[in-house]
Amino acid sequence: MEKYTLKTSLPKPIKMGEFKDLVYNNHVFAYGKESADGILKTAKNILKDTFKQETNPLISNNSLLVGKVQSGKTSNLEMLTALLFDNGYNLMIIYGGYDSHLLKQCVDRFSDTFDYKNDKIHMISTDGNDLSLYDSAFFDEAIDEGKPIIISSMKRPLALSKVNDCLKGIKTTKIKPFIIDDEGDQASLNTEKNKATDASATYREICRMKTILNDPIYYSVTATPQANIFQTDLSKLKPDSIHLIRPGNAYDGASVFHLLDNNIVTINKDDLLLLDNQIFADSLKNAVQVFLISSAIMKLNNEPKSDMIVHTYREINGHMILHDMINGYIGNVKDNLKNNNEDDINCDMNEIKKVFISKYFSDEILKTYTWDSLVPMIKKVVKSCIVIEKNSKHGYDESILKAFNHIIHIGGDLLQRGITFKKLVTTYFTRWSATGNMDTSLQRARWFGYRENFLDLCRLFLTQEIKTEFSNLAEIEENLWSEFELVEKGEMAIKDIVIDAGSTSLNPTRKNVADYKKAKFAMKWNNQREISLDINDVKHNNSLIEELINRHYNDFKPSSIGRNDDKNSNYYCEILADEFVDVIKKMNHIFDQKPFSKADLITQLSKETKVCVELMTSFNELNSIRERSVYDNKISALQQGADSTDKSKQHYVGDLGVIVNPDMVNIQVFKILPIIQDNKKVEFEQYMFSIHFPKNSIVYKREN
Repeated sequence: MEKYTLKTSLPKPIKMGEFKDLVYNNHVFAYGKESADGILKTAKNILKDTFKQETNPLISNNSLLVGKVQSGKTSNLEMLTALLFDNGYNLMIIYGGYDSHLLKQCVDRFSDTFDYKNDKIHMISTDGNDLSLYDSAFFDEAIDEGKPIIISSMKRPLALSKVNDCLKGIKTTKIKPFIIDDEGDQASLNTEKNKATDASATYREICRMKTILNDPIYYSVTATPQANIFQTDLSKLKPDSIHLIRPGNAYDGASVFHLLDNNIVTINKDDLLLLDNQIFADSLKNAVQVFLISSAIMKLNNEPKSDMIVHTYREINGHMILHDMINGYIGNVKDNLKNNNEDDINCDMNEIKKVFISKYFSDEILKTYTWDSLVPMIKKVVKSCIVIEKNSKHGYDESILKAFNHIIHIGGDLLQRGITFKKLVTTYFTRWSATGNMDTSLQRARWFGYRENFLDLCRLFLTQEIKTEFSNLAEIEENLWSEFELVEKGEMAIKDIVIDAGSTSLNPTRKNVADYKKAKFAMKWNNQREISLDINDVKHNNSLIEELINRHYNDFKPSSIGRNDDKNSNYYCEILADEFVDVIKKMNHIFDQKPFSKADLITQLSKETKVCVELMTSFNELNSIRERSVYDNKISALQQGADSTDKSKQHYVGDLGVIVNPDMVNIQVFKILPIIQDNKKVEFEQYMFSIHFPKNSIVYKREN
C-alpha cells in the first residue's frame, strides 16, 4: 500500500483573531471548555492542511470533511470559518440545504454565530435577497471594512446559477473565497451516465462556481462519504484529502445503539401486515405509550420537551393513516382528561402501565420511579402532546412546534437527512429496502445524537431485519473510520479505501454517482449470525470447544490488546490450524450458516499453519458470558463496541480492535446466553465465533 503524503513544504502559521474569539466563546458557553478546545484543535488541523494543499500543484483544493450522523458538524464548520476569516479569507459560499427550511436553518445559525445583527459580517441568502444588487463596489467596500461576506445558497441549480451570475460580474482582486458544501454527498455529484461529456444540473453549477472563483478551497462535508471516496478521476469534486470531524464526548451513534444491544425493541412482522391493513398494531400503540412514560420521566428530570418519530411509509397516504391512528388514541385520552371521566382515565392509565416493564425500561428506571409518581406527569404529557405529519403536503409550522412540548412526527423522506430532533426519545422505524444503499440508510438514523442526559430512556422499535442491518452498518462505519484515520495520518491513499460488503445486502451508495466494484480484498471480522436452538447440538458443540480449551488450558495467556487499563480483553493461544479444522468438522450446523461455509472455511484454514484462538473475556474472568437478543435464530451484534465514544475516557476500543496476531487467522470465541422474547435461555448457552482473516474478504473498492 503506497504512502499518501499531502505536502512537505514549511507550515504556514495560523492566525487567531476576533472571529476565532467570537466563536470560541460561544462554544465554551454552549458546550464547555473541553469540547470547545477540541473543536478548535480540529479546525486548526484542517486549516493547516488547507494551507499545504493550496500550494501543491499536483493535487486539487478539494477536501472531504467526515463527521457522523447528527454529531454536530456545524459547530466545527463555524470554527473553521472563523479561522479562515482570521487568516485572510473573506468570502464564504455555503450550500445550505435543498429546501427553504434547511436554508433558513443555515442562515439563522451562521447569522447568530458571526453576530450579523452587530454588523460583524454581511449575510446574503438566495432565499430573500436579490443578488443582482451586490456589485463590485459592494464587495470592495465590505472587504476594505474587514467584513467577511457569507452567501448561503440552496443546493438547487436555479439558486446556484443566481450566485454564479452574481460572482461572474464581480471585478475585484480582493476576494479570497472558499466553499462549504454541507451534505456534500447529496445532489452535488454528477449523476449523468457519460461523465466524460455530460454533467447533471447541480454538479454543473458547482463546477462553474469553482471555475469563476479560480479553483477555491472546496470543503465537502458529510457523515456518509461513500459516494465521495468512490469518485472517478473525471470528477471535479474528487477529494484529495480527508479530515475527520470527531463527535463530542456525549455523542451516541451507531456503535452505542447497535453494537451494545441496548435500547432496541423488536417489532413482530405480523404487526406490519396489520398496519398495511389500517389496523393499529400493538407494537405501534406500545411505542406511543412508552413515549408518554419516557416523556413524563424526562419532565421529572427537568427536560420539558420530547419527540417521537414514526417512519413506516414513504407515501403521504400512509402518513395520513398513521396520523389518524395515533391522533385518535392520544385524542381519546385527552378527551377523558378534559371531561374528567375518572373511570375512563383510570382505564387509560392502567393500559399505559402495562408497558412500564423491563421489556421497555431498564431495571434502574423501574427501581427509581414508582407508577403512582408518574401518573400525574403522564397526564400533563398527554395534554401537551401533538401528532403531526411531515411531508410535501404538510410542513412544519414553527409556532405550533413551540406551543407543544411533546410531538409525535410522522413522515418519510423528510424525516431523514438534515432534520434534527434534539429530544428524540422514541423511534418507530420499519421502512427498509433490501436493495438500498449504506449512505442513505445510515442518514435515516435520526436517533443518533447527543442523548447522554436521557439515553436510558431512548427506545428504538425496529424489525429484526432493520436491527441486524444497522448492526452491520455500525461495524462497517467503525472499520471505515479506521481507514480514514490512516488517510489523515498519511499512511493510506484515498483510492485504497475499501468498504466491507460481506455482512450486508446494501450497496455503498448510488451507482449513478460513483464507480465501485466488489472485490476479494482487505481484512475484516466475520461474525457468526445464526445460533443453535437444538439442545442436543448445543451440548455436543459446547463439549467440543470445552475439550479444546481444556487441552490448551495452560497455554492460554492473558492479553490486554484493545484495552488501556490493567484489565484483560481476552485469553489467547496459538494452536495448529488442523486442530481447529477437526473441531469444525465435528460441530453440528454452526459453520453451515452465513457468513460461514464449512467447506470454504476448512479449505481456507487448511492453508494455514497456526490460528490464534481468543477467549473473549472481561474483568479478568475467563470465558465470561455475554447476553444477546435472538430473533428468528439470529443474534444481534455478536461483537461489542467501544465502552465510550470519548477516546480520552475509553478503556476498551471494542472487539473489532482485539487482533492478537494480525498476520494470522484470529478466532474470537464468545460464551453467549441467548435472550428470546425477553426470556434468558440458560439451557441454550453456547459458544459462538467471530473469525478474522488477514486477507480475502468481500469488499467494495474504487473502480480504476
